[in-house]
Amino acid sequence: MNNLDKLKSCALEINNLLNKYVELHNKVLKEAGTFRSVFRKVDFQGLYNEAKILSNDFMSKEIEIRELGNEINNSLTSLQKEFFDCTLGYFEALLKTVDLLFRKIELLYNRSQNKETLSWNNFNRISKEYNESINGYLEFGTNLNKLYKEMFV
Repeated sequence: MNNLDKLKSCALEINNLLNKYVELHNKVLKEAGTFRSVFRKVDFQGLYNEAKILSNDFMSKEIEIRELGNEINNSLTSLQKEFFDCTLGYFEALLKTVDLLFRKIELLYNRSQNKETLSWNNFNRISKEYNESINGYLEFGTNLNKLYKEMFV
């Protein structure tokens, strides 16, 4: 597999992880992010378990991406290097977002199990960080899409 194929494969794998993240994000909003969720039982353990699996998938992919960078870094063209660097930045921003989503779900889960109290300030702070992190990976995504078109379309 040449460098171009490796870069494209890496980008597609990250896109698959993005899709899993978006599904979980939407599920959390639907099940635990509405006013109605206050009046019904929410399966925080299920959400927590899904978030933990997703978080582990992202950590594994981070190792793979760094290994790929070490393997091909010296043989990339300038455009390929720019694409890889942008892909890495995008992934790191997305990883931060997934981590913050996991922390939000973990807080809600621990509260549902009476393991700890959940202060509004703490939850609000993490929610604000989470929303800001979404903007971070979206900014990288715009540039990454542009570079992807230059390289592969």
